[in-house]
Amino acid sequence: MNATVFRNVSVLDGTGKPAFAGSVLVEGDRITAVVPAAAPLAVGDARVVDGRGATLMPGLIEAHSHLSFTDFAQSVELGFIPPEEHTLRTAQNARRMLDAGFTSCFSAASAKPRLDVALRNAIDNGDFPGPRTLAASPEMTVTSGLGDVRLYHMYRENFAVVCNGADEFRRFSREMVREGVDTLKINVSGDDGVPASRADTTVMNETEVAAVCDVAHAHGKRVAAHARSAEAVKMCLRHGFDVIYHATLLDD
Repeated sequence: MNATVFRNVSVLDGTGKPAFAGSVLVEGDRITAVVPAAAPLAVGDARVVDGRGATLMPGLIEAHSHLSFTDFAQSVELGFIPPEEHTLRTAQNARRMLDAGFTSCFSAASAKPRLDVALRNAIDNGDFPGPRTLAASPEMTVTSGLGDVRLYHMYRENFAVVCNGADEFRRFSREMVREGVDTLKINVSGDDGVPASRADTTVMNETEVAAVCDVAHAHGKRVAAHARSAEAVKMCLRHGFDVIYHATLLDD
C-alpha cells in the first residue's frame, strides 16, 4: 500500500478546534493517523513530505455541485452544447474543483441525462482526476416550472426534463435508475426568475412527488428537491426526502 507522511504541518482537522502543529499519515486513500508534532509516528518506508509549516486540512465537500453546468449567460445555452463537447467541459470542471481542494461532490443535478454518470465512472476508474462524485439525474420539472424554457413556436432544451403527471415522473425516474444515477432530483417549487412559477409557488403535486420517491426508495437511491416555498418543503418532508435544497420561504 502506498503511504505518505506529512510532517511539519499545521493540522486543521475539521472538528472546529484550533489548528495545531502535527504530522499526518495517509495510507492508500485513507488518513490513518493524525498526531501532534512531538508524538512518535511509525511511518515505515512511507514517503515523507515536509510541509514547511503550511496548513493541512481534509478535502472539501461540495454539497450542491453542478459539474456539468458550464459558464453561461442564460441557462438555455446548456441545450446548445453537443453531448460530446459537454462531456469534455464537465471533465474540465471536475479537475478544476479538485485543484481547488474539493475531493467529494454531491451533485444537485446533471445538465444532460448521463453526464454525471459518465463523469463519476471515469473518475472512479482513474481515467482522469476529479472529486469522488454522487451522480444525479437532470432536474425533473413540470410545464412552466424551473427549467422549462420551451416556447409554443420553439423547442429548446435546458438543464431540466419536463414531466407532467405521476406516470411521466415515474417513467423518467426509472430510466435514470437504469442508467445508474445515485440521486433523483425534482423541482417541487418555482424560483425567482421564472415568470410563470415564482419561488413561492408549489408546482408539483403529491402524486408526482410520491411517484419519484417510490422509485427512489424501491431502488435504494437518494431523492433531492429544489424546494423554496413552505408547502414544497412540507411535501418533501411528508415523502421522506434525503436532501431539501434552499427552503428559503419556510413558515413557522
